[in-house]
Amino acid sequence: MLEFMPDETQVLSVQQQLESWQLPKPEFIKVNFDVAYCQETHEDAWGFIARADDGTFIVAGAGRMSHLSSALHAEASACVAAIERTSNMGAFRVTFGLDSLNLVNALKTGDRYRGALP
Repeated sequence: MLEFMPDETQVLSVQQQLESWQLPKPEFIKVNFDVAYCQETHEDAWGFIARADDGTFIVAGAGRMSHLSSALHAEASACVAAIERTSNMGAFRVTFGLDSLNLVNALKTGDRYRGALP
C-alpha cells in the first residue's frame, strides 16, 4: 500500500497556495487539481475541486492511476479527469489552477517533450 504524506515544506507550500487562491472570472468555474506521483512504482494519487465564481463548492473528485511514464503524464491524466468530470456536468466555461510548470509549458507549446525538460 502506498502512502502519500507531505513533508513540512509541502504543507507550508499548500498553505501559501490556499492563501493566494483567487475567484474565477464571473460565470466561470475554477478547477484546481494536483497529483502525488511515485516514480518507483509509476503510480499516482490525484484530486481536484471545482468552485463557482463566488467560491462555493461545486464538485470534487479523486483517484489513483498506475502504469504512468512520468510526473508530467500523471499531471496530464489528472487534468483530463478533471475536464471530463466538469464537462459531463455541463460546465464549459472553466478555468484551471495548477502548479505544474511542465504541464503548463506542454499545453501552451503543444510539445510534450519541451514541457518535460528542465
